[in-house]
Amino acid sequence: MQKSYRLDPKQLGKQKRNIFLFYGLSGAIAGVLMFFTQRAQDSERSPWLLIGLILILLVYFGYRSYRQKEEIWDGYLLTVDEQTLTLSQPGYPDSTLPLKKVIGVEEGRDGLWIATQQGNRVFIVPNLLRAEDYEEVCGIVRRNVRPVVDSDDEGELKSAPDETPMEALDIQKLAVLSEAEGLDDLSAEDRL
Repeated sequence: MQKSYRLDPKQLGKQKRNIFLFYGLSGAIAGVLMFFTQRAQDSERSPWLLIGLILILLVYFGYRSYRQKEEIWDGYLLTVDEQTLTLSQPGYPDSTLPLKKVIGVEEGRDGLWIATQQGNRVFIVPNLLRAEDYEEVCGIVRRNVRPVVDSDDEGELKSAPDETPMEALDIQKLAVLSEAEGLDDLSAEDRL
């Protein structure tokens, strides 16, 4: 059984409000600050041209941001079947996650983060889906969490399917090393 989910159109209205508030308040604050700094310096030049230019730029960037959100809302598709989660969104290649590779989940501010052997937070089920769709997808993902066997003690399980908290981030298990890692091992001559 394959089922597809789209982002909730009601959530787009909240995104529009956030964009309007962000760019509107930023423009108002910038305009007021520029006006009063010009007045405080007793400058002969009028600040209105600069204030107008900044407001035009903020309107442009706000409109562009809203248009990008609409494009994401129209093109976002999360497809779930018995074996995989597939995410399609505009401007990105499709991402497919086999459910058998899920080893943990974490409920976050943005939705349900999914962990695999490759790392924590590699895939997200966004909470911008309709509430019932979000709960349905989260239920499917939680049912498919696989226990992880510790390499030291293969008989002991780190997490059970019923309890799915993510394990604490362990620096030793990261796939990508930090750029600064190992610099302390170099002598002073080698660092220069």
